[in-house]
Order: sequence, then structure tokens, then C-alpha cells
Amino acid sequence: MFKNDPKRPKKKLDKEFQDKNKPLQEKLKREEGLGQWTYVVNGWLIDPLIRDRAQLMVEKKTEKTDKPAATQEENKEEPALPELPANVPVPDK
Repeated sequence: MFKNDPKRPKKKLDKEFQDKNKPLQEKLKREEGLGQWTYVVNGWLIDPLIRDRAQLMVEKKTEKTDKPAATQEENKEEPALPELPANVPVPDK
């Protein structure tokens, strides 16, 4: 066979697919067997899982302020930093 034979990678990929698919098929058969049963659970376990679309969406909260523009500009200013003492000794190197 040639190194660039297109059948070679296909066989390898098919084998990998079959190896991954087999356990999944077995799991499916086991879980399909459980489908005939009805399970009774407490409501507090299921309630967080069952939600409407409106409950899942987060509401955007917008703040409407009727303050004048001057007070809003004052709130945007950064607070002043405290002043440092003027005579701070600097260590010599």
C-alpha cells in the first residue's frame, strides 16, 4: 500500500467511530429500559429545573434619575486624595 492511500485513514477513522459508538449504544439500551418506569420525586428537586423562558431571562434594570445635570456631573467627579505631609524624609541610597 502507498502512504497516501485514501482508504487507510478511512479504515482507521471507521474503527475509532465503532469503538466510541459501541459503549454509547449499550448505554442507550440500558437507559431505554428505564423509560417504562414512572419516577416519583419531591417537587423541590424538580422546580429549579422546570422554568419558563421569562424566568430564565434576566431583566435589565435601568435607573432613571430626575436629578439635574449639575448634580450628576458632581457625582462623576473622583474624590480628592488626602494631601501628604510636605516634610517627608527621603532615605539616602
